[in-house]
Amino acid sequence: MSNGKAWCLLTIVSMFALAACSSSDQAVSDGFAPEAISATIAGGAGARPLKLNHHAVSLRWGITKSQEQACGGPAIAGAEAGGVANFSQLGITTTSWSAAWDIGHLLTGPAQFTPVGPASGPVAPVLAQSAYPYAFQYNPLADACGSGVAATGKVVLTAANGDRLLGDVVGGEAHKLDFIIDGDGVEVFIRVAVTGGTGRFANATGSFVMHAIGRTMPTLQFEIRLLELLPGGAIGY
Repeated sequence: MSNGKAWCLLTIVSMFALAACSSSDQAVSDGFAPEAISATIAGGAGARPLKLNHHAVSLRWGITKSQEQACGGPAIAGAEAGGVANFSQLGITTTSWSAAWDIGHLLTGPAQFTPVGPASGPVAPVLAQSAYPYAFQYNPLADACGSGVAATGKVVLTAANGDRLLGDVVGGEAHKLDFIIDGDGVEVFIRVAVTGGTGRFANATGSFVMHAIGRTMPTLQFEIRLLELLPGGAIGY
């Protein structure tokens, strides 16, 4: 039995735009083992959040609410990202995720998660599992209206040996952040339900929360400033 969680991020600019991550390529041994996840998530003297050390994760595509609305769609933003992340206690892990969040129906009650960044509201709900795949009306690959991309609501973590842990996005929150100007950052909490995998994760079950912070730097480069797995999740094998 063991536990885990993780995640990579989204974006900003005037009420949640999108962008990408920076990179580094320092290598470490494969630490993506059930024991490493369990020690971190389950608690105990050595337990602590898993924070991003080095990564080469990039945005494959991103859509803002304004782009979607201009093509006749609702105020929904989304993104797909992937790449290689180097996590404390997990080692080098290939990550892939795709999700969307509803800016047109902001949360009216208290948020379930407490942001650590300079949050100013509003808080947008991440779409639940039943909303995926979400087909956008704007196609960022062609920079024009029309079908082309969809948020799948899928999360994949691949260990260095090729074993994959699979999950579905089932909800969460996207918090608008103001570092220097309004909306120049975003902090996301994504709830993931584990659906299985391959290799040692073939019969995996459980759930976890991916937590990430991204912001536009003064250089206008968008960077992921934090990527971690929140304590409290559980993955069984």
